[in-house]
Amino acid sequence: MHWTGLVLGALLAVAGGTASSKQTAYIENQYRDAGIAIPITANDMIPLGDWVPGSGRGAVDIYGYDAYPLELGSCTPAWTMDENPLTLFNYSVHLEMSPSNPVAVTEFQGGSNDNWGGNGMDVCASMVGAEFESVFQKELYGQRTTILNVYMIYGGTNWGNLGQPEGYTSYDYGAAIAEDRTISRPKYGEMKLQAQFLQSSPDYLTSSPATPVYSTYTDSQDLVTTPLLTNTSTAFHTLAGHSQTDLTWKMTGNLGGDHYWDLTRGPLNEGGMYAERQGFHLPGAPTSTWEIRSPVHDGLSGPGLAFFATSFDLDLPVGYDIPLSVTFANTSLPTGSPAALRVQLFVNGWQFGEMINNIGPQTSFPVPEGIFDYTGPNYLALTLWGLDGTAESIKLGGIALEPTAVIQGAFSKPALVQGATYAVRGGY
Repeated sequence: MHWTGLVLGALLAVAGGTASSKQTAYIENQYRDAGIAIPITANDMIPLGDWVPGSGRGAVDIYGYDAYPLELGSCTPAWTMDENPLTLFNYSVHLEMSPSNPVAVTEFQGGSNDNWGGNGMDVCASMVGAEFESVFQKELYGQRTTILNVYMIYGGTNWGNLGQPEGYTSYDYGAAIAEDRTISRPKYGEMKLQAQFLQSSPDYLTSSPATPVYSTYTDSQDLVTTPLLTNTSTAFHTLAGHSQTDLTWKMTGNLGGDHYWDLTRGPLNEGGMYAERQGFHLPGAPTSTWEIRSPVHDGLSGPGLAFFATSFDLDLPVGYDIPLSVTFANTSLPTGSPAALRVQLFVNGWQFGEMINNIGPQTSFPVPEGIFDYTGPNYLALTLWGLDGTAESIKLGGIALEPTAVIQGAFSKPALVQGATYAVRGGY
């Protein structure tokens, strides 16, 4: 693998917990023994001063910290500030902790993850949008922050079950660059403006924050803080259950477990359904003898599982960047309530979509060129799992392949990602 560009530092520790000095010293030694001579930095989950230069064993060369001013999780339009950045860290705290270092924010909020049943990534992009950048990033510039790493600028896709189970397929993150690589969000433009300002302001690198001046704004004694206590009651609960007996059961996952068959896509790309374990989601599967049915017009006659596959050619013009998404229509029962069904989407063998119709929120799944062959044959497969025991039929409301942009320019055509094709597998 060949990399080009300037490497400024090597990250020692990431957010998620406080590592001991013994652990950090061990990792530092591993870096140095491997020939890494550039400065080592850290990502302190909370700016507590762990591993600051001069703190002894495990200290880093440049101390950095992690900051997410807004709450993470399911994005909500009624967002609130989760952390006060000036309370957690400011220039005075920096001078106390690591005065010999530049102010380094090695992970700063650039969006938010969304979970099953959430409000969608566009809400995340609005929640942590251009206004957020204009306030919170400029507050960092007021501290003369000279190392700033934003998480994320581009999130992408949790293809093949690589993401955390709480999240769905999209890892758009509400970032400056959308999952389909378009740059139409206002926060992208705001970030470009700030970058241009910093680039054209060389005095910023030699400046120092002014000494703050405090004052009294009111002499009223009525401005107080009052705690609001919940109206709680004391109770206890008992569970009256049935007689208990031992159960024995086994979880069936991908065929072979750790000794998986698909060495190109890895063990997480496929699960424990029969069609997956047999590799029918891979190009070249023996579909010619299968029954012809449509997941939209036929579907299932009741609760259960079905596997559908089709092949088609694309012939999109070379020299154009045309992001494509597979989009499912909302599926409702005659009563108007959302149908309880789940779908997995495979494109040329790669799992690029998981949809839970009655939970949501994702119904559109970007699939990049290179996974799709834009000028050749493609194989699309999906699993349909109907969960509603009262429904007379379970079928999709619709499925479409849609462009989200058509852009002409100096675009280098991506190579097709090579992956294993179908081969007969043993076992079930």
